Amino acid sequence: MTPAEILTRSENAKRILDDPLVIEALATIERDVIEAFHACPVRDTEGMRILQTDLRLARQFKGILQGAIERGKLVANDLRERETFMKQALRKIRS
Repeated sequence: MTPAEILTRSENAKRILDDPLVIEALATIERDVIEAFHACPVRDTEGMRILQTDLRLARQFKGILQGAIERGKLVANDLRERETFMKQALRKIRS
């Protein structure tokens, strides 16, 4: 994947995670699953496992988007450093 593609994915992921509807949806899913988990009878191990999986998947979804944002930050920082290095090298060559 090119740096430009990574930066685009990062911007898209940030836009998604900053969307109030997505924030509300993820919070609702997490709250509802946790409430269902607490209401689940202790003997219902299969139900508890399903709810744990649901919570893990919701958090994984958010984590994937956050990972894309972080990768974009790293690429942007790397590009800035390269640009600064090139500018410094050009100044040295010119002087």
